[in-house]
Amino acid sequence: MHNPFHKPILFVDFDRTLCHDRFWRSANPHLYSQIQNVLFGDHRIRVHAWMEGVYTSEDIVEFLAQECSVPFRDLWDILVHDCETMHVSLRTLADINALRDHFWVVLFTDNMDCFSRFTVPALHLNDYFDEIMNSYDAKTLKKNLLPQMMASVPDQTCCLIDDGEAICMLCEELGGVAYRITSEKTLDHHLAVIAAEKN
Repeated sequence: MHNPFHKPILFVDFDRTLCHDRFWRSANPHLYSQIQNVLFGDHRIRVHAWMEGVYTSEDIVEFLAQECSVPFRDLWDILVHDCETMHVSLRTLADINALRDHFWVVLFTDNMDCFSRFTVPALHLNDYFDEIMNSYDAKTLKKNLLPQMMASVPDQTCCLIDDGEAICMLCEELGGVAYRITSEKTLDHHLAVIAAEKN
């Protein structure tokens, strides 16, 4: 991690925090259901391995093509399109960007190579974050990365915004402040709270 000014780190999750869109969401409902059943049924372990850099998107699409009896190219084109067109609020990104005066702001996500390859450049996410930490690129999950990254600034109080209970608890056990996403407390709510504390 490159944090030249040793600022406290603000970790911001992507999936179900900054964005709620799904891969293959533009597929027809029957195909989408098939894909979900394959990936999150008996093959959930394959999804975790994808997020840890064991498989590429091409590997997963080839597997799905066989399981769902759908041409590789059809599944691939939908995946790329859906990665490139994920919805993220520009206002929210502006609010995140404004906090970079006070924090080293990291987009912190357990995600796949297609996120780094297609979503990040299409949405220009590098313009709004000091660093993007994707589990696929790091070859390990957030729960393993968080202690290392927080230890790099031992004299600072780091913050995490995430929908996951376990990672929020870990952050607090490590001495950080966790802001958990709920239906009542959204990302925009937490960003406003953090900004108010800094102003």
